Amino acid sequence: MKKYLLPLLIIALVGLSFYYWNTNRQNSTLSDKSAAIAFPQTDVIQKIVIADDDGKVVLTKEANGSWSVNNRYYVQQAVIDLTLETLRRMRIDYPVSKSAYDYVMELLTQRSKHIAIYTDNMQTPARSYLMGNATSTLNGTYLMIEGSNEPYVVTIPGMEGHIDIRFSSLINNWRDRSVFNIAPQNIRSIEMAYPSVPKEGFTLFQYGTDSISITPLDKTISTKPASELNKSRAKEFLQQFGNLNLEAYDNEVSFKDSILHAPYFCKITLTKTDNTQQIAQLYYKPINKRSKSQTDHQGNPLKHDIDRYYALINEGRDFVIIQDFTFRNVIIPYSGFFFDADKK
Repeated sequence: MKKYLLPLLIIALVGLSFYYWNTNRQNSTLSDKSAAIAFPQTDVIQKIVIADDDGKVVLTKEANGSWSVNNRYYVQQAVIDLTLETLRRMRIDYPVSKSAYDYVMELLTQRSKHIAIYTDNMQTPARSYLMGNATSTLNGTYLMIEGSNEPYVVTIPGMEGHIDIRFSSLINNWRDRSVFNIAPQNIRSIEMAYPSVPKEGFTLFQYGTDSISITPLDKTISTKPASELNKSRAKEFLQQFGNLNLEAYDNEVSFKDSILHAPYFCKITLTKTDNTQQIAQLYYKPINKRSKSQTDHQGNPLKHDIDRYYALINEGRDFVIIQDFTFRNVIIPYSGFFFDADKK
């Protein structure tokens, strides 16, 4: 028995050595392919084109470093940053198995997203991908470099989930969500009109860093004394216009015209120091099954959603949904800016 022990030990050591060599070789090969499938130098990307059966978007880097979509709208910076990070960090999790190969190849060649990345040559892509949907476990995404026949499941190290949702072909998923994004020092005036309560409409004028006046729109009302103006509240009001965002674009909603035929409950006209204007008209949103609040405090059915409104912005081109939580701090009546004279 002892005479067979040494040969068996040698065979075992050789086998174990081969196993580790082969495993390291495969891991090294996969690591090399992972590096090849990612796009680490995202700072040189000038354009990204994403297309599938749902639509097509062309994301273009502008001279100032911002991005536009379809040469029409600004892109949300956080969204394009996430996409670039994904291109930079994505890695191969594992190759597609032989049993799933035919299904995945059909998916990638017939029902995938086509993603083209352009750098210095805006006519010829530096790299193109075919991206499928998520795996059944939702922890990876099928991906293949166009022209290849090697599909992989890719992911981002440390991330739970799939990356295909970061490459939308729908323009509204990229568009900037700003309704007003104006620094206080760039605001000349803000007019707030409330047709149902005209006596509470006003115009705020800013003449300098610490020079603000507020006058009523209704000329039958006397302007309150400047000594009663709550300047802190006025300054806070101005600052709100530096970050007022919409929740969603809703241009295709079927009842848009009926909403717009009803009177708006608030009209905001902001005039910048360069004399350009931005206008938003706010409308009540009808109550529906998705509305968070269905009744008032007395249990009576609500007619309008109290958490969300509709708004018409961008010179009437966009019909959007906004949140009361975001806008409640600017929907302020004229009387709300002044100290109560009896309590001074």
